[in-house]
Amino acid sequence: MLTLIASIIVPAAADVPVATDVAFISATAPANVITGQNFAVIATTSPAVTDVGIFTGVDRVTATNAISDVDGVRTWVITINIAEPGDYQYVVRFLNASGGWQDGSALAVTAAADTTPPTVARPMPTRQAVHDPSIRRDPNAEVPTWYVFGSNRGVARSTDLMNWKQ
Repeated sequence: MLTLIASIIVPAAADVPVATDVAFISATAPANVITGQNFAVIATTSPAVTDVGIFTGVDRVTATNAISDVDGVRTWVITINIAEPGDYQYVVRFLNASGGWQDGSALAVTAAADTTPPTVARPMPTRQAVHDPSIRRDPNAEVPTWYVFGSNRGVARSTDLMNWKQ
């Protein structure tokens, strides 16, 4: 299980920009994610912002952005993935009016490995169709063996009462 603990700096509601301003509004992230699986960081900006990215220091994290504009707010869904456990420091940045990256919010992320045990598939029993069955155990068999006899002359045998052979 990958745990994401985020510290987010969000401007007050009075700081919401008008549509023509290039401004960052907020960023959020889930509290818990699984190592190796995608999760989303959602950032909101003014519609004038042309790009948002997540950075570790000066390096931009490879991510997929999806953008939507509603009621004068641009919402960015940035999908990222953390493969290794550890503590990470991210900064959500936006492109400002002069084309440079400007800090929006800081995210502190703690990632832990997935500890879910693997699922083991149980084998499916083999079945045989016998109409109106009666069952008998062979008392002379070295390995306990059961036989099913049907009124349609169907016959099947099993050594475990789960898997049957004709």
